[in-house]
Amino acid sequence: MPTLNPQDRRDLAQNMQTDLRNTLAGARVDGPGDDLYDIAVAISGALSETQALLARAVDESFDDTASFDALKKRHRHRLGDPTGAVAATLSLTVTGVAGSTWAVTDLLVSRDTGLRYAPISSGTMPVAATTVIAVTCLTGGDAGALVAGRSLIWSVPPTGMDATAVTTGNPTGGTAAENVDEYRARVFDYYANPTAGGTERDFARWALMVDGVGYATAFANRRDLGTCDVAVLDHEGDNVAATVLIAVQAKLDLMRPCTAYGSLAVHPVLTDLDVEFNLKMAAGYEFSSWTARAVAAGSTASQLLFADAPDAPAAGDWIACPVVVNGRALWQAREVYAVSEYLGPGGIPGTAIALRSAFSAAPETGVMARPGCSTFDQLALAVQAYFASLQSGGTFYTSACARYLLDNPEVLSAAIVAPAADVPAAADETVIEHLVLDDLKLNGV
Repeated sequence: MPTLNPQDRRDLAQNMQTDLRNTLAGARVDGPGDDLYDIAVAISGALSETQALLARAVDESFDDTASFDALKKRHRHRLGDPTGAVAATLSLTVTGVAGSTWAVTDLLVSRDTGLRYAPISSGTMPVAATTVIAVTCLTGGDAGALVAGRSLIWSVPPTGMDATAVTTGNPTGGTAAENVDEYRARVFDYYANPTAGGTERDFARWALMVDGVGYATAFANRRDLGTCDVAVLDHEGDNVAATVLIAVQAKLDLMRPCTAYGSLAVHPVLTDLDVEFNLKMAAGYEFSSWTARAVAAGSTASQLLFADAPDAPAAGDWIACPVVVNGRALWQAREVYAVSEYLGPGGIPGTAIALRSAFSAAPETGVMARPGCSTFDQLALAVQAYFASLQSGGTFYTSACARYLLDNPEVLSAAIVAPAADVPAAADETVIEHLVLDDLKLNGV
């Protein structure tokens, strides 16, 4: 990947001043006021700006370094625009006097996020004085996808309606807009699998052009010769909203070859899979049973304070501490060598944990110090990344999942406990399964 590193204007000026001294005998380049010195400073400023513009032009010329705007301009004609955000739809339990009415112009506000929602259709409260209505978020993105049990408040409660409503069931939709990395991945996939007028990759690529679709798997001849069906998921690996599925079907009907027998956009059946590994860790990365706690004010680089930690680790245990390295938050193993009590704010007793290996800076108040190996979160993400790579109808390979864990240098061995064997997902004319990570256990041995 070609790249240019523009020189700092001060370095350019100093280099030119040195060259002038070496090439012009008696040249005065001592400081401001000397003509040659001032000329070198002026030229260095112009050269620095020119180098910066050239470096940016070089970066914009290659897809792996180009800006989002450059990528869109270069690939819009073959991949379409980046997909936009999809608003979340929620089910709400509302209560009030029988006969009370609400309209699509009424608004509700989330206590948690402050986002606004509007009823999808007008309605009337039944005799039971409670009912379930559907509302849609007025802002696209996953922030509006609230889980069950969250409170929303009518901005102006309709006459006879209680001011508070509660979410019920699972949200649908609520997908963030495609970001530059996701769009760039589609660009590289196009290079690796160029369009060929109706291959499986073409059908999947057409589905990925629809707002709200994050993953797509195509199945040729699934229902009969000449058919190609596409299973789609959102960016979080969940089933897309019904409106998104309809939009995918319309896109397939528009793009598929006219001689094709037919295509169908489908929701795959999400099949939960429990995974458990026994891990042998390198020295200093053993697991601990201590419960995660929030760091209290006054903590230092060598001592963590906790307002309440009755199950604190003992000397010799290892815990995971928050560390920022080159601007990136990491968890690193630290050995506990002393545990003592201290009086926190308001005289409340707390626990002070002294660490044998101090990290570079004091942690911020409220961050979580976690039990066990420092890379537990990263290891969990490694397994999640493997599941993200699985296509609908794909097979979970125990050895492949283990390799994702073994890519971490802290893991010496990874023996899978469950599932005991590879798990193939069904993909036939009756059903398409998609394997989803449910419960993950990483045990130290």
